[in-house]
Amino acid sequence: MTDPEISRLTWERLEAELAGDPLRTARLDMMIGMRHRESGDFDAAESAFSDALRTFHEHELPYESAMAAVFLADVYFVTDRLAEAELAYDTAHGTFEWLGAAAEAAGSLLGTGKVRVAGQRWVDAETSLLAARAYFAAARMDAELADCDLHLGRVFWETERLDAAERAYTGARATFVLLGARDEVADCDNMLGNIYDNTGRYQLAERSYVDALVAFDRLGRSGNAARCRFNLADLCDVTGRFDEAEVHLVRARDAFHDGEEPAEAARCDLALGNLRLRAGRLPEAAEALGVAREALSGLDEDRDVAGCDLSLGVVHRAAGRAVAAQQALQHARSEFARLGHPREVAHCEVNLAALHADERRLGEAEELFTLARDRYRELGLEPQAADCEMNLANVYADSGRHERAERSYTTARELFQRSGLVAETARCDINRSLARLQAAPAAAGHEAVAAALDDILPAVLALDAVRFRFPRTAERAAWAASIALGTEKAFELAARLGEAALVAELVEASIAAGVHALPTAPTLPAARPRPLLGGPQILDSGAGRLLPGAARPIAPAPRLRMPDGRIALARYVELAQLRYGATSRAEAVVDV
Repeated sequence: MTDPEISRLTWERLEAELAGDPLRTARLDMMIGMRHRESGDFDAAESAFSDALRTFHEHELPYESAMAAVFLADVYFVTDRLAEAELAYDTAHGTFEWLGAAAEAAGSLLGTGKVRVAGQRWVDAETSLLAARAYFAAARMDAELADCDLHLGRVFWETERLDAAERAYTGARATFVLLGARDEVADCDNMLGNIYDNTGRYQLAERSYVDALVAFDRLGRSGNAARCRFNLADLCDVTGRFDEAEVHLVRARDAFHDGEEPAEAARCDLALGNLRLRAGRLPEAAEALGVAREALSGLDEDRDVAGCDLSLGVVHRAAGRAVAAQQALQHARSEFARLGHPREVAHCEVNLAALHADERRLGEAEELFTLARDRYRELGLEPQAADCEMNLANVYADSGRHERAERSYTTARELFQRSGLVAETARCDINRSLARLQAAPAAAGHEAVAAALDDILPAVLALDAVRFRFPRTAERAAWAASIALGTEKAFELAARLGEAALVAELVEASIAAGVHALPTAPTLPAARPRPLLGGPQILDSGAGRLLPGAARPIAPAPRLRMPDGRIALARYVELAQLRYGATSRAEAVVDV
């Protein structure tokens, strides 16, 4: 359908041309170009702005020529012709500076900065944006200042200056709220969610992501909504809501495929591979990572290819393929270092250190855990630094440096608790208790064992409670396997204490746990078929295929009343609740 305003302007332009008035013709070309740009007809907009620029240049009107160049640069930018856009913005900037038009010069610098952000030229982008920002701040041009901060936030994020990124996005968001700029507010919310997520402030992260997702859906920005779902999936993964994470990733991947964004769809496969890896579903993880790596390699996405190698290294380690794991992790580390991504370098160092620790090469493990911890600290990534501190404590304990191990366990636990990471806090308590028991003199005997049990069993119950967040039997089994050492130690310590009644309670509680499906819990939606990938509803174990509730979340097991009338593990369940806020047993009571 023809835009009546464009028809009117085109008729006026024809009259001006017939009347021999080239300057009025050029000004009408500018108006027609703006109308076409607003409607998304960028070819027509480019043609109109080019005609105007030619006329203004012929009549030696530098200001008008520079303005036409800016509008033309805008069209080049939105059509991904970055080199042409930068040249046009730079040309306009030179003219405006010569004319002393400071506001317009700053505006063209802002345009240049945006182009450089899009081209991932972070240093050059920062230079342009800071120069533009200085003028807008002095001139109190709030909208333009917020636009600078929005793009500077991206520069700071990509160069891993998270404090600066947070300040930039927070300031920009406040201005955009006042201006009623809903699109930009949503962009800021999404990026602030990333920053909060990466610095362990998970409640703030979720609030920001949800606000952004609601806004993107209302605005019809499906691609941005998919990116927000991807970010929400990462948050759900970190906070133990694994079924929600997979739902978000599958929906995001399908949206990216529909929007013909293959790189983003491949990144969803990479994230799905990582999620399945953490759930212990190694064959599915390797399959998803292989699909992602192949797609990303063909798109020259070096950073994400290195991410696939990092994750495949972890898969190889979990499967006992140490040589393949080391090769993949070293390659990923080298690539991340070449590309200038210290956070990912640290991820590789952590996994290489764990590989060395597996092989009892404790000196190399300590060196790499220390390097990674220090990198995380420099980047303000407290939860990751805490994880390294806990692993260093394990190394110290294994090498007989028990006082140093105790200090590191205490530091790690405080950091985990401050970040609200319950499972990691519980794991730290188990590791610390085992190290204390190992260091205790033989004479301590019964007292040391009893103290260890009081630490370990509540932590095991808290970790066991995490199983109830998994939607599938295979994942619940994998999680149980990941805490098997703590469970075995609880049995062993109870036996060493001669607590026959407690051993019986542990046996009955272990048998009772894990079979109480929630009949009304929703199953996960099946994904659309993809090459080499089935839907998410894949069960690894025979038991999983037989249980009617195998693909549903499970309820906590009921409390058990032993034949002598005592509630099984009552004291330890209460300690788990007090220490970790973990509900590992339902209120219902069943007689054994």
